[in-house]
Amino acid sequence: MDKVELKYTHIMKTNYPQISWSCDEDGSFNWIDSTVKPDFDTIWDTIKKDVYLAQIRVERNDLLTETDKYIMSDYTHAKKDLYITYRQELRDLPEKYEILMTGMFDYKDKVLTNDGGETNLFPVSP
Repeated sequence: MDKVELKYTHIMKTNYPQISWSCDEDGSFNWIDSTVKPDFDTIWDTIKKDVYLAQIRVERNDLLTETDKYIMSDYTHAKKDLYITYRQELRDLPEKYEILMTGMFDYKDKVLTNDGGETNLFPVSP
């Protein structure tokens, strides 16, 4: 399982603690008991914001890791200040996206689509 799937499992446990279930490697749910279960659309409406925010954090963390070396004290270059600003913008991403995640929305490939159109808030690397 990748990092997003692990977050997805946590989100299900948080939102549906009363229902026994497991998750296969392919992401499929297996309901373990006979409790009445919500349908997938109901589950998705409840958790999609959290799932998308988890995915944004994984993508953001990968970009932060890629740029760690550019802000080290012994790494000098002309764009150091630009990288410091870029990395702060990356750290602010989840909060910015969360504000826009209202009503009907979808998230894919670093782009949030909602009633206001498409928004790509991932900053451009220096």
